[in-house]
Amino acid sequence: MLSAPEFLKPLLTAPVAVLGAGVSGRAAAKLVKRLGWEVKVYDAHTSEPDVASEFKAGAHRLIIVSPGFSPSHPWILAARSAGAVTLNEIDFAALFWRGEVVAITGTNGKSTLTEFLTFALKQAGKDAFAVGNIGQAFCETVVDREGGAPDSIAICEVSSFQAETLRHFRCDAAI
Repeated sequence: MLSAPEFLKPLLTAPVAVLGAGVSGRAAAKLVKRLGWEVKVYDAHTSEPDVASEFKAGAHRLIIVSPGFSPSHPWILAARSAGAVTLNEIDFAALFWRGEVVAITGTNGKSTLTEFLTFALKQAGKDAFAVGNIGQAFCETVVDREGGAPDSIAICEVSSFQAETLRHFRCDAAI
């Protein structure tokens, strides 16, 4: 059973906002719903009926940000000015993952190395998953695997723009 860390609980008095209706945003919204919290998804470039195109910063205390949003995006700046806590999607997912995490970052070769390492670990009989910028969004894997088993391994591709906003993400190894 997935449950919220104590520091998140006071932030759940208002709907959780997810910025971005792409793969990561939809996965983050799915995890928020699985946790039993109210969620509102925002994306300026969508025609989906359940997605708002105008962000209301003051209506939220917790904002989950998809990787397509730069840290200087006006919606993020407005959220921070309104006192909201902002977490990127992999940071949020990591709060609920019970297994190990290997982070892969750098300039070139992240996707190739993530796929190779995931394949090698699976061939060795490990419960390994490619997440992050490749494979499934980390939130999707958390939902699908109910937080993962302690011996599961998330091989997480982390871009530099994601890494600069991480606050709670902890990995067992980094490449």
